[in-house]
Amino acid sequence: GRGNHLHIALQAVYTFQESMGRLPEPNSDADADAVVRHARFINDAARLMNATCSSNLVMAVEDLDEDVVRKVALHAAVELQPVATFFGGVVAQEVVKIAGKYTPLNQWLHLDWFEVLPETRPTDCEPTGSRYDNQIRVFGKAFQEKLLNTTTFLVGTGALGCEMLKNFALIGVGCGGTGTVHCTDNDVIEVSNLNRQFLFRSHNVGKQKSEASAAAAKAMNPALNVVPHTTLVMPSTEDHFNDTFWESLDFVTNALDNIKAREYVDGRCVFYEKPLLESGTLGTKCNSQVVMPHLTQSYTDGPTQADDEDSIPMCTLRNFPSLIDHCIEWARAQFTDRFVQPATDASKFIADPAAWVKELQGGVSSSGSRASAISQALPKARAVKAFLDRAADASFESMVALASEFFHECFRDKIQALVDAYPEDHADDTGKRFWTGSKKFPTVASLDPTNPTHVQYIKAAANILACNFGLRRDPEVEPVPDNHEWRSDSYIRAILERTPVPAYKGSTTKIGAGGDEADEAGEAEEKEFDTLCSELAGYTAPPTTSFTPADFEKDHD
Repeated sequence: GRGNHLHIALQAVYTFQESMGRLPEPNSDADADAVVRHARFINDAARLMNATCSSNLVMAVEDLDEDVVRKVALHAAVELQPVATFFGGVVAQEVVKIAGKYTPLNQWLHLDWFEVLPETRPTDCEPTGSRYDNQIRVFGKAFQEKLLNTTTFLVGTGALGCEMLKNFALIGVGCGGTGTVHCTDNDVIEVSNLNRQFLFRSHNVGKQKSEASAAAAKAMNPALNVVPHTTLVMPSTEDHFNDTFWESLDFVTNALDNIKAREYVDGRCVFYEKPLLESGTLGTKCNSQVVMPHLTQSYTDGPTQADDEDSIPMCTLRNFPSLIDHCIEWARAQFTDRFVQPATDASKFIADPAAWVKELQGGVSSSGSRASAISQALPKARAVKAFLDRAADASFESMVALASEFFHECFRDKIQALVDAYPEDHADDTGKRFWTGSKKFPTVASLDPTNPTHVQYIKAAANILACNFGLRRDPEVEPVPDNHEWRSDSYIRAILERTPVPAYKGSTTKIGAGGDEADEAGEAEEKEFDTLCSELAGYTAPPTTSFTPADFEKDHD
């Protein structure tokens, strides 16, 4: 591969440096010719040694790719900021590995970005005495002027956004007389952001991300023309980010953490025919995509999350979690199932009860298996009914009671059903024990008001539910004060002590040995579903009834 040729090219560059006391001059054909001669000599000598010893003792190639050697020589003395950024990331990872948990690289790692080089060498590559001379030597002055006078829009200034804004400042994007970098983020800086969103410092906590990151980037390059916004990019803010704004842009960069916002920005870029730089991270994985109008598919037309082969099956999350990742994914799904979906469904129901019930029943009727369809639809109907029943006289105490139901369903009822299906000593027909390897026998939990972890769960769930039911405004707008009784463990314990323990609810889900689930509703469940649909169809919500789905934010402590 190219790595072998790069290795020999670097040896030749170092040989040139040792003999001349300097690196080859950028764009110097004479120096490049000298490096190529050194590379030939090094490769020929290595091949001769290998032939003499009848062994591949030294790296050599059959036919030296002199074009690779020449490109290395022509740019060996150039320092490009994006390349330095990548190299810094590699070095940082290696430093982390030194701690001993991971294995550091013990080999050569050759990287190149020859693909970005112009097809023909620009004629305006002479340095001008500016901070951008390294870029000018590769891409030319005209190219640099275009970067300087570019107007762009960075959507999101979190972890990725900080990196992008730093890059823009250092390579000169928006730093010319007519260039501008717009950036927007409606979020404020949390303490938990400081470990990865590197433009922020402890004194920035509580301030707007876009404003703090813009100030930090401008400190790196005072010529940066940066305009921070604190407005979300969404349909309701099109009066702010209007036609004039979008048409003024040369390209757009996404640094977002949710699919809905990405798709909206992508739609705007398609409509206004603007190039889009899309990227994202998920743990140690990352993705990037360059979207060009009329040349490439848009972000929305690309692969979806459903195409991810590494996604974790929900049956594994529910029944046999064995990794921290499983627990995190399970908790994230629970947040949606408990605090987002029921409130969303209840809101849709209130808007048109008859239509909502008809749609629910229609899904069951059109299914090939009525029993299986009911087992899927019944929890939704139960959740909506539970929300409606509590809406009339909602209080924080009733929120604690609902949180108690959640606790018992998650940590008592479902685990008890699993234990009943597979007791601790269960073995298959061959005598192999069921609970072995990554399958750990679970413990059924009973809510204990003296257990701090249990109380923390109830307190957090009850506070989120209070926002769902409108007992409290969005904590982003009006946080619950630290000294409020809703934050008091003793207050929560007092409510729990007078709250009846919910009755055990069995499960109609059959759990396979591999964790797969088969939902089969019995006659009682079918009757319950029909009863709920009848009750809901005749329900009339009070005019003041409303529900607010919770908004999951990973950076909220």
